[in-house]
Amino acid sequence: MDVIEIDKARLLFILDPLEVVKYSIYADTNEHKMEEGYQKLLSDTGALEKFKTGVLVEIFDSKDGGCEMFVTKLTGTADTFQNTKGRRTIYIFTNLSDLIGSCGMLKYTGCSGGRAYKDHTGNKYYLLLDNESPYIAEFGARKAKKGAPEYLNEHCTLLSDNAIEVLSSFA
Repeated sequence: MDVIEIDKARLLFILDPLEVVKYSIYADTNEHKMEEGYQKLLSDTGALEKFKTGVLVEIFDSKDGGCEMFVTKLTGTADTFQNTKGRRTIYIFTNLSDLIGSCGMLKYTGCSGGRAYKDHTGNKYYLLLDNESPYIAEFGARKAKKGAPEYLNEHCTLLSDNAIEVLSSFA
């Protein structure tokens, strides 16, 4: 296994096929086993304390059956998210995959709810949250400067009333 420190907040793990199995990287059917594998990986590499919680994990398959796993320590904490409560925010995405990815990340960080919309032209997707999120920018979303939920209801199609839970299942 290779571990590359990209910067103070990001690590890259390059795992061969045996290490993928050893650390249960793709234990999709058993989330607990996958979490245990992740914790063991961090422990074995000495990164456990810094990257145990509040991280974004992105995994890319290698042709040989291994993978590259990027681990990014998210800026802000649960306290940061708590401080933004009550700031109803609309985020704009240019494609559905980014909307789905952001919902997956939001669910992973313990968020729920949200409403997802698609505009009538099909060029944009929207996510309406009751609380502003410090994490969504990772997915290319931008905040709507002048957006009202009424506009979404009139000019867009509702995709999901419970977007984080529903769309995260596709991430």
